[in-house]
Amino acid sequence: MNHTYHSGHSRRTQRGPSMIASALKIFVLLVVVVGAFILLVKWFRHDGNEKPIKTDDMPAIATAAAAGAGDSVVTDAPQTVQLTGVNQNSSTATATKAHELGVYTLTMLAHLPVIDNATEAYEAWYIKPGLTDFFSLGEFYPREDGAWGLVWSVTDALARPDLGEFDKILVTREARDGNAAPSSNQQLQGTFTK
Repeated sequence: MNHTYHSGHSRRTQRGPSMIASALKIFVLLVVVVGAFILLVKWFRHDGNEKPIKTDDMPAIATAAAAGAGDSVVTDAPQTVQLTGVNQNSSTATATKAHELGVYTLTMLAHLPVIDNATEAYEAWYIKPGLTDFFSLGEFYPREDGAWGLVWSVTDALARPDLGEFDKILVTREARDGNAAPSSNQQLQGTFTK
């Protein structure tokens, strides 16, 4: 009987250092490829005549860009109004509207009572004179400092053509019941001057 002894130890290759080296090579190659891509994109976009943009130049840049496109850019100075409480409510708010660089923006900071934000919300409404036309500016979000904030914006292309006619802001306390109409629980109101 021939017994051949086979060792339980097979020839092992050392994978540890070589696998790490391979992974490192792949990582370095990816970094080089991504870096080269970013540099190429910047090089193709660079026209050689760029200069740093200062915030003071923004309206002039927008006007120049629009003039080149054949359109005019309307820029209105920001306007701020203080909102006061309705029905002896002591709440207050500040609303600021602006129209710059083709974007209408309305921001609000309000001091309103605490509510259960899961079942209720504070909502702002933009109203046209005569109270016949209005739309929601959205819900306020609770801030860490205890105040309530709201930011609403729309581009000229998407804005209502009569947006400039809206001047009154109304803030209501709304139940989260799926009803899209404003509730009668009015909290704040204020009107922008024209």
